[in-house]
Order: sequence, then C-alpha cells, then structure tokens
Amino acid sequence: MSSSATRTRFTFDWRENTSLIGLALVVAAAAVLSPTFFTSPNLMNLLVQVSSLGILAVGMTFVILTAGIDLSVGSLLALIGVIVAMVANHFGVWSGLGAALALGLLVGWFHGTTITKLKVPAFIVTLAGLTAYRGLAYVITGSAAVPAQDELFFVIGYGRVPALAVAVAAGIVATMMVIQLVRAARSGVRPKYFAAALGIVFMLGFAAFTFTTNGLPVPVIMMLVVFAAGWFVLNRTTFGRQTYAIGGNIEAARLAGIRVDRNLVIIYASLGLLVSLAAIITTSRLGSGAPSVGNLAELDAIAAVIIGGTSFAGGVGRLGGTAIGVLLIGVINNVLSLLNVTSNMQMIVKGLIIFIAVALDSKVRKR
Repeated sequence: MSSSATRTRFTFDWRENTSLIGLALVVAAAAVLSPTFFTSPNLMNLLVQVSSLGILAVGMTFVILTAGIDLSVGSLLALIGVIVAMVANHFGVWSGLGAALALGLLVGWFHGTTITKLKVPAFIVTLAGLTAYRGLAYVITGSAAVPAQDELFFVIGYGRVPALAVAVAAGIVATMMVIQLVRAARSGVRPKYFAAALGIVFMLGFAAFTFTTNGLPVPVIMMLVVFAAGWFVLNRTTFGRQTYAIGGNIEAARLAGIRVDRNLVIIYASLGLLVSLAAIITTSRLGSGAPSVGNLAELDAIAAVIIGGTSFAGGVGRLGGTAIGVLLIGVINNVLSLLNVTSNMQMIVKGLIIFIAVALDSKVRKR
C-alpha cells in the first residue's frame, strides 16, 4: 500500500506540463540546428535578452489571471525609457530612476482606476494607451533617440554579480526547498517530488553555470527577483488567493467580501511599476531612450503568459508556466538569430510556433 502511494507521488502528468515539454523540444531542435546554441556566452546572452520580457510577463500574469488585459506595455516602455534618459541626463541617475518608477506606477494606477471606477473595459483603456504613449514619446523627443550620458546608468544593464555570491544564494534556496519538501512529507501532504527535484537541480546547475560566465548579469538578477516575489505573492498570500478568486468569478469575489476594485488597481499599478523596471534595463543596455523601442512587446508578454497555461478567461494559471513561456519565446528568437533568419521571417516562424503551442496546450487541457 505504501509503496504504491510512493510511486504515485513521482508520476509526471504530461497533460499539465505541455509547455515544459514544448520548451524541451524547441531547445533540442535549437541544439541540433545551431552548434553555438549551448555555449555559455550564448545561453547567458539569451537570459539577458529575455530579462525585460520576463519582468513584463510577471505583471501580465496577474492582470490576465483577473480576466484583464494590458495592450499598452510596449508603448509605455518606450515612453518611460525616453523619460529616464532625459531626466538622468539633466538631474542625475537616481532622479531618472525615481521618475521612471513614479511614472510607471502613476500610469498603472490610472489604468486600474479608469477600469474600476469609470467601468471602461481594460481592452479599450490600454488600447488607447498603446497609441497615445508611443505618440507622446515621439513628440517629446522629436522622433530621435535620447543618449544616456552617465556611466553609472550602464551598471544596470551591464553590471555583474560575482559567481560565488550567486552560488551561495542558490545553495540557500535549494536548502530551503529541501526543508519544505521534508516538512510537507512529515505533515502528510503529498509533496510534488518531480517539481521540487527539478527546482533543486535547476538552482544548483544554474549556480555552477554562472562560474563559466564570470558571474550573473544584473538584468537577469532583477528578473529572477521579480519572479520570486510574484510567486510568493501569488502562492503564499491572501492577495494571491484573491487574485485567482477575482478571475474565477468577480461577482462571487465581491459577495465574499474581497475588495475587488482595490485589488485590481494594485495589480495594474504593479504592472506599471514592472514596465518601469523593464524600461530601465532596456534603456541601460541600448545606451539611449528611443521612442521606437518595445514595439509589440505587449504581444510577446501576453504570448508568454498564455503559452504558460494562464487562461484568458481568468482564474487559472501559474508563474512557473509563465517562466517557461518566456524561455520558449527567448529560445525561438535566439536560435532564429543564430541561423541568420531575416527579421520578417522570424516574425512568421515565431507566430506559427506560438499558435501551435497554444493550440496543442488548449486541446490537451480540454481533454
């Protein structure tokens, strides 16, 4: 009896992990098509490339979990990038960073307030922002990029944390995961052994990987911190449970005493704040704020969330799936660039792969 129960704990439900299987297949194809894909510099470059997308996708996950949408994040990213460069050039880096974070928070609060108080659909509010914010970025810059002048600003995009510090942090996280696993087993709760083992192996392998790349870039650390914070809020707090409840049935959530309007404003404001972080990283790496940056970034963020299994109808999804979706899009972009595929063809191929991935995932989940 006990042996049978033990075996069931190690079962792998492929229907619940279609996005992970899809990522594994795409990575395998990338390794075959490009011999340079699995080199340390390229893998680290891939993580840096998806850092901004990952940060946007975390905020977008919360929004879509409530059955909402935000189509303005790409345009807002461009506007904030322009603002941070202009303010930093005139008043210093810290003033520029503060202005960027404040602007993102303010715009997100505006979106949430308009949606909840004026009852304007999220699609309409953010669609208006998609055109207005980009247009404003072009107007205030005269359609020209704004170069960043302070060297301190580039530390955000190109700085690295020593590999030893990353290894210590990864070891602490892996130890905490083992402790949680033991506690769950002792309390009679069926632990998710496969997920836990995968997480521990990933943490230790990732720590070893950083020694081959002379540390971990700051943008990647920022993305990992945002994912960790988002996971904690979603899975370990009352606010996270209320987010699922709002997406599942907003009227039932209101009747249950959940302050729906307040929570929605917080979620949209948080997304605005995360757009600011992504804009700061992007501007630092490019060395300038450009009004053309972030074009279609909102679609990549939404695609990553949906590929990860979050339902457009709300109430269903997880940040682990979003992380897989982000990596899937990043691998596709990376390998197509390594194969020198033209940008136009990249859009076509990426669109087809995303469509197939989402269609298969939806079909499997319905079954």
